[in-house]
Amino acid sequence: MRDRVAGGIAGQLTGIALPIPDDLPGNLAGVLEALVARRPEGKYVEIRQDGSRAEATFGDLLESAREILTRCRDLGFEPGSEIILCFDEFLEFVPALWASFLGNFWAIPWHISSSELAGVGLADRFAILGKTFRSPVVICPQRIADRISAEAAVSSPAVSCSVPAFGGSGSR
Repeated sequence: MRDRVAGGIAGQLTGIALPIPDDLPGNLAGVLEALVARRPEGKYVEIRQDGSRAEATFGDLLESAREILTRCRDLGFEPGSEIILCFDEFLEFVPALWASFLGNFWAIPWHISSSELAGVGLADRFAILGKTFRSPVVICPQRIADRISAEAAVSSPAVSCSVPAFGGSGSR
C-alpha cells in the first residue's frame, strides 16, 4: 500500500493521506475504471422519492459515462472545461459525474428540484450562473434541457447557456 491521496481533494480537505492499493492507478479516472473492471456486474440502486426503485450495473454506468464523454469531446470539451451537471435523478447523474472524472472536466453539480423543473426559482439559478460563468454549459437529459432552454430564453437572456441534452430515462 502506498500512502497517497486519490485525486488530491480528500487529502487537501482532511490533511490525511488515503492508502491506495499498489495495483490501482494514481488518478481518479484510472481508479474508477479499475474498480468497475473488478465488479462490472455490481449494482447501483436508487430509491426515488416516490418509492420506486431504479438500478444499473457499474459496467452499464461506466459505458454510459464513456458515451457522455465522447459526446462532450465531440462538443469541444477539453481537460479543465467547466460543465454543469443538471439532473433530478441520481441514476442519470452518476454517469455524467463519472464522465467528468474520465475527461478531467470541472464538474459543477446542480440537482434540479421538481419546483425548479416547473419553473419556480429557475430564473434565480440562471442569474447566479450568469454571474459565475461566462458561458455556462449545462449537461442534462432532454426533458430538463427543454425546460432550461425555455426559461433561459425568457427570464435570463443575458446568460448564454448551451444545453447539450443526453438521453436516458433514468431507469435501466
